[in-house]
Amino acid sequence: MNSIFNKLDNIHIEQKDLLPQDDLQYCDQLFDTYKATHFFALQTLDAFNRVHSSYMKQYPDTDDSPFKYQLKDLTKIQEKLTDVLSEITHHFIYELEGYFRDKYHLQFLDYGESHKLVGNALMDSYVPVIEHIIGQVGTNFIEAAATAVKQQFRKSVSFPSRRPTLSGQKVILPKYARIEQRYDETYRLENREDILLLLKVIYVFHGASIINQKAIPAMGERLYQKDCDFDNHVPVLDTYQLRFYKNGRVDIIFPSAATASGFLNTMIEPSL
Repeated sequence: MNSIFNKLDNIHIEQKDLLPQDDLQYCDQLFDTYKATHFFALQTLDAFNRVHSSYMKQYPDTDDSPFKYQLKDLTKIQEKLTDVLSEITHHFIYELEGYFRDKYHLQFLDYGESHKLVGNALMDSYVPVIEHIIGQVGTNFIEAAATAVKQQFRKSVSFPSRRPTLSGQKVILPKYARIEQRYDETYRLENREDILLLLKVIYVFHGASIINQKAIPAMGERLYQKDCDFDNHVPVLDTYQLRFYKNGRVDIIFPSAATASGFLNTMIEPSL
């Protein structure tokens, strides 16, 4: 069986090596921790089973034991340890996929949806999970991230009430932001994720990286936490500006009408 897995690793090793070094390092470290945790749980279960077997040989009639309820509780522990082994593998895959989803803003089907995991067995390699991701999004995760952001943004503005329009140097997004009027007559943004998506799509249009880009969540958090300023523009990348309105409208203001038209054509129009 090990030789089969070795052959599979040799087949998929080129795709694994396509990962950037920091991603490869993360995968290796996570996989090492996963193996150690799985081994610890397996050893604990094996030790429990040995002691349990020895006890049952000495006291086989557990139903007549004065400690039968405690013995049933111990049996539940045994069953939980068995479940934990399976949970460790599922969580390893969840963490691995989550890393690439969060870092590259990727969308793909979970590995477990198309690959049946066998009981509580240890995975021999994380390569099949990487292959599963690459098979859906391709090998260029940065390009895939930009594509995913554009697709998400197009979907978010595809409703008739939110359909963007061009006006000179502005792209107008009607009802894009959800604005909450507070008890003290101030206004706050409600939809943090939509604002983050808007910032990401502007970065993508500008040609700036959105990978590990701390400025985007930091700016999104500032906009979300502070009162809305409807009189002033919010600068983005020193090139663009955002303006918010009480009715939820958001204007993206560009350096020129041509740039605004280019944004509409490349970021939005293919879906309209």
